[in-house]
Amino acid sequence: MSWRKTWGCAKSQGWQKQKRMRMGLGTIFCVMVGLMITGVRGGPAEEDLVERLPGQPEVDFKQYAGYINVDDEAGRALFYYFVEAEKDSHSMPLALWLNGGPGCSSIGGGAFMELGPFYPRGDGRGLITNSQSWNKVSNLLFVESPAGVGWSYSNTSSDYTCGDASTAADMQVFLFKWFEKFPEYRSRGFFLTGESYAGHYIPQLADLLLDYNERATGFKFNIKGIAFTCRLETRFLSLM
Repeated sequence: MSWRKTWGCAKSQGWQKQKRMRMGLGTIFCVMVGLMITGVRGGPAEEDLVERLPGQPEVDFKQYAGYINVDDEAGRALFYYFVEAEKDSHSMPLALWLNGGPGCSSIGGGAFMELGPFYPRGDGRGLITNSQSWNKVSNLLFVESPAGVGWSYSNTSSDYTCGDASTAADMQVFLFKWFEKFPEYRSRGFFLTGESYAGHYIPQLADLLLDYNERATGFKFNIKGIAFTCRLETRFLSLM
């Protein structure tokens, strides 16, 4: 934020910024409701195809949203939003993004306020394209994790008391089932990324997936690297 020399100007600018943020959050809420209504539980990928978001500009890439069940008995499911790369999606790597918190929405935060293909307009009336979206260089997967964050839920109330280990375990189940829905991405280079408390989520998930890879005789996660930022610290690890 650019501070003015006078308190009056700074106060006015701060109020306008808060007003824009409130209008932007209203747009994000409408978009997320649209994603939730569009998303279909289970089934082929095309059942989760999002034809158009509210107020969305024209784009050439596909986007999907829906639920993946991670525990049928408990009725626990994680919500995802997936955006294909702008160009050459058939050859671009896959990047997973998780927000932290714990409790911050990867879709309301990461997808529509940081690195996704759209931002809310300043007047709250629709969306604009993000010129620095990560889907310019990768296929981009956002997941609301753990259950209780964003649109992810459980029908078992005790599931809302969880920890890092159960969060990683649910994400592993999610990824197995997501790759069944999108088999064309099973062999892609896979990057695990996130921010804030995802500085815990991402390394622990990577450890779980790599441990699985060591024992697996069939499908293996093609992990190429992890990246996360936690407040003032940023970490990147290449596994190539």
